[in-house]
Amino acid sequence: MDQSDKISQLVDEKISILKNIDFFNFFMNADVPDNKLFLSNLSAFQKDLRGRGFTKKELELLEHLVHLSTIPKDKRYGKLRTWLTAELSSEFITFSIVKNPFAKDLRGFYRDVYQRVFPEEEQEDLKTFMMYVGREVE
Repeated sequence: MDQSDKISQLVDEKISILKNIDFFNFFMNADVPDNKLFLSNLSAFQKDLRGRGFTKKELELLEHLVHLSTIPKDKRYGKLRTWLTAELSSEFITFSIVKNPFAKDLRGFYRDVYQRVFPEEEQEDLKTFMMYVGREVE
């Protein structure tokens, strides 16, 4: 299983967990979601979500899901998937650099994950990407 498959599997697991929470489904399926209600319920469920595999950083980032209320409800889960994939990919990049700072696989990660996940208008070219992660392109 390659890195993008692992990230995709993690995204599926996280979405499955969220889909089993009533307030989250209500938010995702509402014509006009109530952001304040979502945030107050999220706060109440953070400990439970932490016990289900969400990291502290991911729990903090879930608060940013209020932006989904501006997206048509039939597209919200697609945006959620894109957002979670980008966040988990970012975590992978950080973990990979810390765990193995001399890894040569970032070029493969750039091609296999980064370019598939991030919208084209938000992508950096390979040289800039490698500069951001502290590497030189060979």
